[in-house]
Parts: sequence; structure tokens; C-alpha cells
Amino acid sequence: MDSTISDKDFSSITHQELIELGRFYEECVFRNCIWIETDLSSMTFIDCQFIDCDLTMSMVTNTALQSINFANCKMMGVRFHACKSFLLEMSFESCKMDFSSFQGLKGQGLKFNQCSLVEADFINADLRNVQLTDCNLEGAQFENTLLDFANLTDSVGIDLDPEINFVKGVKVSMSSLPGLLTKYQLNIQ
Repeated sequence: MDSTISDKDFSSITHQELIELGRFYEECVFRNCIWIETDLSSMTFIDCQFIDCDLTMSMVTNTALQSINFANCKMMGVRFHACKSFLLEMSFESCKMDFSSFQGLKGQGLKFNQCSLVEADFINADLRNVQLTDCNLEGAQFENTLLDFANLTDSVGIDLDPEINFVKGVKVSMSSLPGLLTKYQLNIQ
């Protein structure tokens, strides 16, 4: 069994170096790591930070992400719905996450701030109390998505049908209202 790597600061390490060190990381910081199309499956990260990393198209099947902060990361096409849902907790600040999937994810309380989520998939996700503030949601898919008490303020590109999603108590900016009425083809001035 791998031992836990704790309280380390890693800069620009390769995926191979990461695997050689171990599969369990706690209270670690990863900076400038380029792990494009990397298999991070079945790894465990607890109370870790990822800063200026590129995880585009990385595989996270059965990966534990508990109390994780991502800042200025590129994470396009990541299938977050494949992560372990047990104690899942992530926050994203200024990340590029276009084409990522959260489909069916139990992601209550996730935090996204100033992120690009173009064409992201949120179908059938449980996103109660999620923070999606000041994000680009252009083309993001919401269907049968549980968004009760979510905060979508200052986000742009919202196209969300309240009749096929759960939106009790959702916070939106006035500028987002047209995106909640798209299917009615209204001309809002």
C-alpha cells in the first residue's frame, strides 16, 4: 500500500514523477504541472491546491478530490462526473474548463468563480448550493439539473430552462434573465 505524501510543494513535476512518489496526497501544493491527457484515476488528493496547472483531458475515474482548490488552471474536457463522490469538495478560481462534464455528479456546494465553462455538461447533476459566479456558461447544458439555491450571479451565456431543471431559490443577475426565457423566444429590451 502506498504511503501518504503530506505537506509538500511540487513545482513542474511530471505525471511519471507524481506516480513514482505515490497515489495519496494530503495538504500538498502543485504548481505549473502539465498533465495533459494524464491518467489520475484512483488517486487521492485531500486538502490540496493546484495552481497554474494544465490538466486538460486528464482522466479522473474513481479519483478522490476532497477539499481541493484549483486556481488559474486549464482543465478542458475533464470528466469530473467519474470522480469519487464521497466527500467530494472542489473550488475553482479563474479556470478554463470548457467541454468538461459534471453529468450526474453529486456536487453540492461546488464553487466556480470567474471560470470558463463553455459547452460544459451539467445534465442530471445535483448542484444544490453551487456557486457559479462571474462564469462563462455559453452553451453549457442543463437538463434535470438540481440547482436549488445555486448562485449564478454575474455569469454570462446562461441558457437554462426552469421547466426542466430544479431552480428554487436560484440567484441570477438581471442580465441573465433572458437566458431563463430563451425557449419562449421573447424580445426582451
